Amino acid sequence: METDKYDVIPFVPEHLLVFRPREPLCPYVDVKQNYFRSLAFTGLVNNKPIGCVGIRIFAKIGYVWAFLDSSASDHAVFIHRTTLKFMRNIIKVFGLQRLQAFILPGFSLGQLWVERLGFNYEGTVRCLGPNKEDYKLYSLVVR
Repeated sequence: METDKYDVIPFVPEHLLVFRPREPLCPYVDVKQNYFRSLAFTGLVNNKPIGCVGIRIFAKIGYVWAFLDSSASDHAVFIHRTTLKFMRNIIKVFGLQRLQAFILPGFSLGQLWVERLGFNYEGTVRCLGPNKEDYKLYSLVVR
């Protein structure tokens, strides 16, 4: 049995065309519009994109977004560790005071993941999405 080959490369929007994303972590983000304003990576397994994670920075606050392939759960440790390292580096390099993630209330897997990344639930943001959807706000405050 061969071992999977893991790699991380800079994100480009075309990576999203290769896989069928699960429920995105932040579904209202227009990735193509935000690409040039975000720092982001794509995780590869055997040269195939399985997840894209990014942070858009504004005024010392990082807005986190993610799109994961349906096979990403088979490589959860890789995605999780890579995302943690990415977040720590961005916080340090840019001197961020907080990260935020907005998640649909019914997306329990996304909520669980950001909690494992160290985020805390802050409350519900009403009518945030393009169709007036409510979102749960999670934050990671840097002290």
